[in-house]
Amino acid sequence: MSHLRQLLQLNYLLPILTLGIVHGILSVISQMSLAIMIFSGPASHYLSHGIGLILFGGMVVGLVTTLLSSFSGTVALSQENPAAVASIMAVHLGVIMATHATPEEIFLTIVVTIGLSSILTGILFVMLGHFNLGILVRFIPYPVIGGFLAGTGWLLFKGGIHVITDIPVSLSELSSLCQVDNLIKCLSGLVFAVLLVVAGRRSKHLLTMPFLLCIAVGVFYLVLWFTETSLAQARHHGWLLMPFPGHGFWQPLSSSDFAQVNWLAIAGEADHIGVILLISTLNLLLNVSGMELALKQEVDLNRELQAAGIANIVGGMSGGTVGFHSLSKSTLGPKMNINGRLIGLFSAFVVGLILFFGAPLVAYFPKPILGGLLLYLSLSFLLEWLYDTWFKLSKAEYLLIWLILVLISTVGILAGMCVGFIMATILFIIEYSRIGIIKGVLSGTTYQSNVERSIEHRHLLFKEGEQISILLLHGFIFFGTANKLLNQIRFRLGATHLVALRYLILDFRAVTGFDSSALHSFVKIRQLAVTKNFTLILTHLSVPLQYQLGEEFYLEERDTVVKFFADLDDGVTWCEEQILRSENALESETSTSLEMLLRVLIPEVNVSRLMHRLEQRKVGKDYHLMRQGEASQGMFFIESGQVRAQIKTVTGEVTRIRVLSAGSIVGDLGLYLGVPITATVIAEKPSVLYHLSINALRQMEREDTELASAFHKFIVRTLGERLMNMNKCWIQL
Repeated sequence: MSHLRQLLQLNYLLPILTLGIVHGILSVISQMSLAIMIFSGPASHYLSHGIGLILFGGMVVGLVTTLLSSFSGTVALSQENPAAVASIMAVHLGVIMATHATPEEIFLTIVVTIGLSSILTGILFVMLGHFNLGILVRFIPYPVIGGFLAGTGWLLFKGGIHVITDIPVSLSELSSLCQVDNLIKCLSGLVFAVLLVVAGRRSKHLLTMPFLLCIAVGVFYLVLWFTETSLAQARHHGWLLMPFPGHGFWQPLSSSDFAQVNWLAIAGEADHIGVILLISTLNLLLNVSGMELALKQEVDLNRELQAAGIANIVGGMSGGTVGFHSLSKSTLGPKMNINGRLIGLFSAFVVGLILFFGAPLVAYFPKPILGGLLLYLSLSFLLEWLYDTWFKLSKAEYLLIWLILVLISTVGILAGMCVGFIMATILFIIEYSRIGIIKGVLSGTTYQSNVERSIEHRHLLFKEGEQISILLLHGFIFFGTANKLLNQIRFRLGATHLVALRYLILDFRAVTGFDSSALHSFVKIRQLAVTKNFTLILTHLSVPLQYQLGEEFYLEERDTVVKFFADLDDGVTWCEEQILRSENALESETSTSLEMLLRVLIPEVNVSRLMHRLEQRKVGKDYHLMRQGEASQGMFFIESGQVRAQIKTVTGEVTRIRVLSAGSIVGDLGLYLGVPITATVIAEKPSVLYHLSINALRQMEREDTELASAFHKFIVRTLGERLMNMNKCWIQL
């Protein structure tokens, strides 16, 4: 009751009523223009009946969509894009049935075809909304959308001229269109359309278009009065619509009417019906997305699809054209702080009034204004997609819009859409292939594994690191980009200023997939590995992608030529060990004692004083030095052997984060920060370590300040080098 009292308050109801009436008047005029555009030629004798069906369908679409929409301010009506295609179907049906069918049979066939297309569109909307598939239509290329809407602009232009002159736009009728009286009619409609376009681009006020409509009608009748032209003369010369029957527009179809429908001719319009389904779905989603952006609020896309679907199923049963949300009308109210479902209901109510009681009034509406409204829609589309997009799109995409427009205007909508999709796909392939799939190019010099090695080993790997080439791949790989990858590898093999390539690592971490055409390039890369004597290493390659490579890639040389590793670090680690082994560096790994190493690292003091404070520990393989989450007991110096640091995630997955060998330090962060141990440390092989406990460190700080100061500087320097190397690797990635 409180909500009802709010609705009945004058300060709330009056703005909504005003806005709803204005929307309703504009909806009536636009839907009448669409009806006159569709029911011309052989079906023009039944124009009154056709207007009634279109208005009734628009009223139903407006009522149902407004009541079911997730947005309370939704205003829906019959839309011009599907109506433009419906007018082509009507003309085509009139041509193929003209020799063997009566005008009534042609009219009824056109009505049933339009109604069937609306019902099928409604079913498609409901299915897309039910299965949450509306998002798929948003993958249609933007230039294809623009080309179709520009083509729709041309079709509306032809329809507007036809409404004004009663003459179809074609080369055969060009002489008739160029007659003086027809040129004057067209010019008057075009001037009105241009005024609407200019005013619409300069002002977004609610009353701008109604004001111009009233002015145009007033000027028309002022000219009639000034030239002493009677209404009968104006109708005779085609300036006004002929009087409609006294029973009004609403004349529902009877069951006997369906017996006169040519169902075979309707089946022949399957291609045009398919186009209506596609462009209606696309147009609805664009309008709803535009509402989200304009209103800055989330709209339930799937609910809007189902609401419009039910509305079109009901409206299509009466022969109405496809209708759905109007972007401009649905967003105007909220921008003026006027909202509520009463806006759409009042708008539909006005359409109903004209449908049942307004036929005599409509007969006094000038045809140049009705046609001029179609010309206004036409110019709006053409300006938006042929002028505005010049500043937004690339030249290739802009030319594609023109190509689709030319094809739609000369060959047909279906041909224009098909060619548009093909050309858009080709443009995408060309543009995507220019991007390339190589995200980064590294070497063993610029990127090292997270195995912490001795100084000698680090110097050796830095010197020989160019033997390792790392290519970081990303995106989707197909024949064009895969061939660029092959050429990049050939260039590296031919680079005489670099050392010979021994290890090539292809990292697939950021690769989303590849098609079968890319396999040929990968086979050639494997063949290069055989002929040029280098090892091909694939990292982060998922099992599906390994399977997709196929048997042709896995030949007998794969054990020595091709290696697979779970991640990039594993692959780089293996390559580094191969280089160290080839230089006989691994055998000398344990030859240096910790005391000798510390003398090099901390030359400021006598390190034997430090060695007395360390506890030697000899551990076997798999011995746990530290456990994640436990309190820190100190740090370890590795004299020989190797340990690994690993963490356990919240999901229970164990990940190796670092491998440390002779000359490395582990546990320093926990010791200095006083936090629980962040990683579990396990010996990977028998190792000799020296432990510095917390108590020993504190005692050293009290008893030997010189040694403690030098030791702290050494730890800071070590941590800084570790961080610097880590940052360098991340920058390279």
